[in-house]
Amino acid sequence: MLVRHKWEAAVVSGMMALLFHKNKGTMYGTAHDHFVRLAWGAELKLKKAPQIKDCKWLLSEVDQVKVNVDGSSIRNLGPIGWGATYRDHNGEFLLVSCKGLGVETNYVAEYYAILENAEIAIEKG
Repeated sequence: MLVRHKWEAAVVSGMMALLFHKNKGTMYGTAHDHFVRLAWGAELKLKKAPQIKDCKWLLSEVDQVKVNVDGSSIRNLGPIGWGATYRDHNGEFLLVSCKGLGVETNYVAEYYAILENAEIAIEKG
């Protein structure tokens, strides 16, 4: 029964957070916060919702391939890896790849993403 109450608190909390963020409100210090803290036995502080901005991806020129790469880490000395997409001038995927690299910083992940995908691009022509 205790587990069910915790799940109910989590669902209600999530729904309320979405509602308040959608309406640009905050919930700091409300009765709802108190209910969640009591149910979970934890302190709850919601962060401000991220702002969504418009962006667009542009197609490459005819007979060119566009390569988008990104390296990332979990913590800034932690497990790292990279991912890449290769698309033609119509936006069709030609290749999608990723690789885990062990433990390093996020900068090393970015470097490997660029260098290893430059090598792949050269190999593929």
